[in-house]
Amino acid sequence: VAVPDFDGGVSQQVGCPIRLSAAPARYDHVGPEPGQHSDLVLREVGYDDAAIAALRASHVVIGRAG
Repeated sequence: VAVPDFDGGVSQQVGCPIRLSAAPARYDHVGPEPGQHSDLVLREVGYDDAAIAALRASHVVIGRAG
């Protein structure tokens, strides 16, 4: 199915294989990009900005910074 992405385009995604007449599947947006929530998760477990930057510089953490 065609699903709107965060950049204003459309991505093709696998549709829901289960069909329910009273509650049809909704496809509001694509899932998160790889690494999209990495900074948030790392901060929650105690990493500071310098440590996160070092992880990104060494390619341990990839994806969009946020």
